[in-house]
Amino acid sequence: MRRESVCLKKNKTPRLRDYDHVVAAAATSVATEVLPSPTLKQGSWYMESAPGAAEEPQLRHVEKDVLIPKMMREKARELCSDKVQAFTKCCQDSGILMVVKCREENAALKECVTGYYNDPSFYEECKAEYLKQREEFRETGNRRKQQRLPTSM
Repeated sequence: MRRESVCLKKNKTPRLRDYDHVVAAAATSVATEVLPSPTLKQGSWYMESAPGAAEEPQLRHVEKDVLIPKMMREKARELCSDKVQAFTKCCQDSGILMVVKCREENAALKECVTGYYNDPSFYEECKAEYLKQREEFRETGNRRKQQRLPTSM
């Protein structure tokens, strides 16, 4: 009470520490009355692991939707290298008319790559390879240098 009267007499705004004892009392009463302290129980939902969690490693969104499809794209380009080379050669020979002249090569390349993208076993193969690389990185801390393909492929 004394602090409040001193602040009011000097026309000062009350400081936070002037009300610390009120805030502390309110926090204590809220914590004990409204929010009971949590008790940890054996076997509660946040302590148990999901069934099959040890066998199935969790993948983040970026891994599922970006990194693994990127690996699939690179592997599909390697596996369809003959069609990639044919399309590249056609584009280089045609110049500005490549859109019109290279339709057959483009369709063949698209069909080959799409076939790999839609194959679930190919996805699982790339996923397993990605998980192996991720585990290796987590153990050693060294990134494996990825071989860069030429941009024309």
